[in-house]
Amino acid sequence: MEKVIEGMIMKTIKVHVWLILMLLCVIVGTVSASDETQASATKKSEEKEKASGHVLSVPVNVPLFSPLFANFPIATVEDDPITLRDLEQGLNITHEQEGSGDKTAGKISYQDILDRLLTLRLIVHEARTIGLDDLPEAKAMIEADRQQYLLTLLQNHMVEHVKPDDKEVDAFYKDYAIEYKINSALFEKEENAKKAAEEIKGGKDFNETIKKYIESHQARGMAEEKYLKRRELLPEIAQAVATMQTGTVSPVTRIESGFVLFKLEDARVPTEEDTTARDMARQASLRRQKAKATFEFKKELFKKYVKLDKKLLEKIDYEAKPGFFSKEPAFDKYLKDDRVIAEIQGEKPVTVSMLTKAIQAKLFHGVEEALKSHSINEKKMPAFSELLEKKLELKEVQSLGLDKTDEAQAALKDIEYSVLFNLFVQKVVFPDVHVTDDDMKAYYESHQKDFTKPSMISMTSLAFKDKKHAETAIARLRQGTDFNWMKANAAGVDPDAEELTAGGIPVLMSSMPEDLRKAVDGASPGDYRLYSGPKGLFYTLLITQVIPEQAIPLEEVSSKIMRIVVREQLNKSIHTWAAKLRDAYTVRIYLGDKQH
Repeated sequence: MEKVIEGMIMKTIKVHVWLILMLLCVIVGTVSASDETQASATKKSEEKEKASGHVLSVPVNVPLFSPLFANFPIATVEDDPITLRDLEQGLNITHEQEGSGDKTAGKISYQDILDRLLTLRLIVHEARTIGLDDLPEAKAMIEADRQQYLLTLLQNHMVEHVKPDDKEVDAFYKDYAIEYKINSALFEKEENAKKAAEEIKGGKDFNETIKKYIESHQARGMAEEKYLKRRELLPEIAQAVATMQTGTVSPVTRIESGFVLFKLEDARVPTEEDTTARDMARQASLRRQKAKATFEFKKELFKKYVKLDKKLLEKIDYEAKPGFFSKEPAFDKYLKDDRVIAEIQGEKPVTVSMLTKAIQAKLFHGVEEALKSHSINEKKMPAFSELLEKKLELKEVQSLGLDKTDEAQAALKDIEYSVLFNLFVQKVVFPDVHVTDDDMKAYYESHQKDFTKPSMISMTSLAFKDKKHAETAIARLRQGTDFNWMKANAAGVDPDAEELTAGGIPVLMSSMPEDLRKAVDGASPGDYRLYSGPKGLFYTLLITQVIPEQAIPLEEVSSKIMRIVVREQLNKSIHTWAAKLRDAYTVRIYLGDKQH
């Protein structure tokens, strides 16, 4: 069973700890508890100091969304504060899950949110108590996530004041707003498309050539009566037309449904402002300006901090053959080579060994396979740039103090809590989760509606301008008149009325308007029904297919049910642990239990 259950690691910065608790997105891979997990919450409870004396307290009204009070504690677990910032993050996630961006919408129980935060904090403290924070894997994960967050902070700082360039926006606008009028033909076979292209290239008229292939059923074609914007074209067509002149014919272009040959009849930029194209142009310019700003920022970092041994870097040859006196492969030698490639002011330098290990980590099929394909040297410069840039950027984060703000400190703490929470669930909680076939069957039977294919129906329709003609048509159809003949010859038919359903394709009964659903309720294939539709029209309906509601076999949904039941059991186990840990740790709550 464990192999079926895949772990999910929360990577979202700043609120990912809350999400872990809200959604129970935990690492649940194949795991086993370590010796450290044998420490019990009961023993911890026995060792806890008993509080003595009286605590003087006064009620305080504090604004929830004010940055002035973000660090105001609303509860503590062993003197580790849960703040208003934590509560606000939980509130934001709650509203996002409910589909409301309004933080003040609806009735919110702050106590419920606080309970979840306390559960998280208690589990984190127990993880520390049993030594999970000392595990190498915990330290590695915390450091990796920490670095990623800090690099993101710096990236945002690099482009904080960047704006689109107006001239660049105008240039991009023309590309996004341009409209094309195209005459095209779609061929099923590439050989026919190429043959037609050769004929046109040889001087034959495009329209006459395409007409010939259409009439022989070797192609389908249509001259567009309207102009299409580039963003409305298929990517393959948009790419081809971008380099064409008006009046020219495209090369044979492959698309998903066949091979296209088309003629560009006209191209224009409309005089009326296209607001969508203007927005796209601004975004394109902004991306380019951000890329420029980032490049310049990194170039200045290099000048500011780095002294590079360019000759040594260029001389490194991982694919060099072993020398006469040494049979040791070059790559293995470089793994032990401590020569400095780049000195970094105030930091440890980048050495040959460090670069080599960084490359080795990217060789998923091993060094020997990479040597056979001669693909190691080509990885040298990208690996060096990545290694050096990371060191420089992390140094600059500290130099600018970006990691010292209250927001950054809170996010870094959340990263640590996220890792410890996941490890605790992975190593302590999950091993006690056991889902049986009876558990899955019980869930399936109690949630039968969730595993049922809904009823569907297909029909064709004939619209009449008055009820009498519609009723007459139904009577004649029931006597054996052909539906298509009736559609072509019956009196009172509205030829401009749209089909009620998409060409007889089955549709969900639940998706149909209520009055139409009532009109066809209980119908069988071959039945005719009368429907008083919109716009004062009356429809004669021919029911062509009825697909009744159908239970999905348990075997087909077992994987989905497995995930649901595991999540439920994990949720239950986490709450059980939280209740135990409340007795083991000192918890103080300063938040009232009112709902708002």
